[in-house]
Amino acid sequence: MKKTVTVICLILTLVVGAVALSACDKEEYNVRIEGHEWVFDNVLENVGGEAAITECSESNAEIYPEAKVVEIKVSVKSGTLTVEHVTAGTTSVYVLAEEEYIEGKSSIYILEDEEGNEAGYATIGVTSYHDGSEEYTLIIRTGDRYEYFSEEITDKE
Repeated sequence: MKKTVTVICLILTLVVGAVALSACDKEEYNVRIEGHEWVFDNVLENVGGEAAITECSESNAEIYPEAKVVEIKVSVKSGTLTVEHVTAGTTSVYVLAEEEYIEGKSSIYILEDEEGNEAGYATIGVTSYHDGSEEYTLIIRTGDRYEYFSEEITDKE
């Protein structure tokens, strides 16, 4: 009887351990920069020593009445990040030079310009709200300018 209980406990320990290890290997969120449909939210800049929302999407105009309403699109393909400032008529292209993946919760990318100079950073993570909702968040930092994009989480990987 004692051997049977020991064997059952050993088997249960192995099964629970295997399940726990397999759960650690699963990626709950897609925090890679590719594979998203990013929607522009706002731009945060240093204005006179103060952080201020200087530009925002039309959908956020009521929240940020002092900000200029603009349209900015971002796309990522084959290691290249393209930021199109539709309203200004300009496009910036960056190479994703290096990535640091942080335990399924976020990724940080070093951005380089077309000449290979470091131009800024892109960070992806999951923003959780008090009501329990979540969304993917992309922040692109170049100089003192932070561009915020988001995507609704429809399913976890």
